[in-house]
Amino acid sequence: QFRISVAESTCGGYIGYLLTSLPGSGKYFDRSVVAYSNEAKRDLLGITDEDMSDGLVSQRMATAMAEKVRGHSDFAIAETGIAGPIQGRSRKPIGLAYVAIVSRDGRVMVHQCQFSGTREDIRHKIADLAIHLAIQRIT
Repeated sequence: QFRISVAESTCGGYIGYLLTSLPGSGKYFDRSVVAYSNEAKRDLLGITDEDMSDGLVSQRMATAMAEKVRGHSDFAIAETGIAGPIQGRSRKPIGLAYVAIVSRDGRVMVHQCQFSGTREDIRHKIADLAIHLAIQRIT
């Protein structure tokens, strides 16, 4: 049996919702943190200026979020991205996202992706990718 934790930004809790929609999810789901703003990332996850040095939507940020939410779980999923419809100050494209999976033994897998569609399409695609990558890592 394994335990999993989640840190979400762009998806706003959708990954946690999907994982807890399954019967018996209490056996494997440990925690979920929705840290949308910079302040929430700092306050709830302990994200530092160094973690933010490559930007809020970056491999470094997704990894830091996953590492900091993992706690005593076997695996942690974290995502950060730009769902639009307005492009942020960083000029990174709408649809850009990073999903990180961190395991208890320190293994890190980060996937960069570029999605298209509406805001909701992008959020759902990020969540689907995150769950797919977690299943790959766990099995």
